[in-house]
Amino acid sequence: MLGGGGGDMKEKDEKEKDEKEKDEKERDKKDKKDKKKNKKRKKKKKKKDKKEKKEKKEKSAKKSHKKSSSKKSKRSKRQSPSTDSSADSTSSSSNSSSLAPPSKKRRLSPSPAADLAQAPAPAIAPSRTLSLVAHTSASPLSGQNSPLPSSAKALAPPKIVGGHIDPSDPDQTHHLMAPPGTLLDDRYEINGDLGLGTFGRVLCCRDLKREGEEVAVKVIRSIKRYEESAKIEFGVLLDVNKRGGRGVELCVKMLDNFIHAGHFCMVFEPLSVSLYDLIKGNDYAPLPLRLCLRIARDLVEGVGFLHEMRLIHTDLKLENVMFRGGETFFMEDYRRRKVKLPRGGGVKIIDFGGATYDNQHKGKTVNTRQYRAPEVILQLGWSMPSDMWSLGCILAEISSGDLLFSTHDNREHLAMIERCCGKFPEDMVRGSKVADGIFGEDGWHAGDLSKSSERHVQKVKSIDEEFGWSGRGWCGLMEGCLTVNPRRRIRAWEALRDFFD
Repeated sequence: MLGGGGGDMKEKDEKEKDEKEKDEKERDKKDKKDKKKNKKRKKKKKKKDKKEKKEKKEKSAKKSHKKSSSKKSKRSKRQSPSTDSSADSTSSSSNSSSLAPPSKKRRLSPSPAADLAQAPAPAIAPSRTLSLVAHTSASPLSGQNSPLPSSAKALAPPKIVGGHIDPSDPDQTHHLMAPPGTLLDDRYEINGDLGLGTFGRVLCCRDLKREGEEVAVKVIRSIKRYEESAKIEFGVLLDVNKRGGRGVELCVKMLDNFIHAGHFCMVFEPLSVSLYDLIKGNDYAPLPLRLCLRIARDLVEGVGFLHEMRLIHTDLKLENVMFRGGETFFMEDYRRRKVKLPRGGGVKIIDFGGATYDNQHKGKTVNTRQYRAPEVILQLGWSMPSDMWSLGCILAEISSGDLLFSTHDNREHLAMIERCCGKFPEDMVRGSKVADGIFGEDGWHAGDLSKSSERHVQKVKSIDEEFGWSGRGWCGLMEGCLTVNPRRRIRAWEALRDFFD
């Protein structure tokens, strides 16, 4: 009896021991889980605190700067203009015009071209030149020694050229380091610095073989990817420049090329300021419609010329459109503001580093974000119509002073396009992997945006609402360029025929 009882006791003890071990294991497991949770919670809290701290800092910074820029704040999201686009070179006639409503063919009556030709030149203010360039030389082909433009800055000693290059910054290395007076290719004497960009530098030089004529020399950094891009631009410009005719006058002219100290260099005609420089110099005030028309005509014709060559520019934006060399400027009261305007208004397209022939391999993404066509965002493939979309964005910007699509996010960008330009065609939505989750079954944007994005999108107006004051002609031209479906988007030759002939 006693022996049997002892066995029961032993069995009971073992059971209790097993249960204890089981409990301990479960407790350990629970402790580990709790530790993990706490760790996650702490991490989350730390992240939240960091975010709140950042937001608080940004709010106080915004408060202190709120007074200084109501217009400028609207453009703060813009990508910084690269000197690449503003300095290829160093601009000639703007007259007045008004657009009448187009006929069924959208043709203007009378045509803007006729108006522009007949309109009187603006009154000349007493030698007031745009401070951004102050270029008073005669025609660059006059053979006279041109004074150095104020935009050309005196160069410092070779260590830091123009006071711009920091040798300790890896992003600023591999630039040509040369003092003023240096001869490039035994011909071009350095006078000053016109611009510095990621691609390299643009120098204001005198061509000693052409009686000291002023030229712009683009010196590429000795880095493989920039050299390759420059050689593409060189090949394209050779093709463009040899075509002759009116189209060549609407693209920057390349005069020469050479290699100096391992740097690939291209010599360009001098141009004036870029459209971006002009808008910025006027504190983002819109340009008068007569000048917008003059610019639009040159751009439509220039883009049409490139498209006839089956060439897509891929990076049309304000920075890559420059006024012709020798352009002078005057002051005018416009919409209760004094603005500096070019007397001529003729423009040229520059920066062909990204230009692609239609039959060449194309990458997925082109265009600077704010000028990017919807088919590019949706990764549906792109061609010449993408240039026309960028052109439409430029026209909207010069006539309003603001970016049409001020964004850096695909979802937000598509919502803004839909609000401004209308519904996306079903085949575009269905054919895009990028569109998954962005558009609903009805084809409209699903609206899955953050509150700040929603507010931003709500501010966007349709083309008619935003530009109705300009008349049906100008609105019609923009609507044609900003048609969502690239197959229905207006072509350059159609725009010339319907709005300018």
